[in-house]
Amino acid sequence: MITDENMHKIFTGPSVTATAVKENLEENGINAILDDDYNSGKSPEDEAPIVENLDVFVHKDDLGKSQQLIDEMYNDLLDDNN
Repeated sequence: MITDENMHKIFTGPSVTATAVKENLEENGINAILDDDYNSGKSPEDEAPIVENLDVFVHKDDLGKSQQLIDEMYNDLLDDNN
């Protein structure tokens, strides 16, 4: 669980997509963090459930640029499918 008030959730989605979003943001100079709120506080001995969604967090100063990059990724995906 992310507790830093300066970090804001910018995306929630399947782990593969969230990882791609994180990688795209980092390729563009934005530090991004993946978070699985479900497993917060669990010890390594606990059985790991299948995670359906992950959250991507960025610093509040990067929100505008992050949203722009995510929108561009989404639009590129739509263009590729047409």
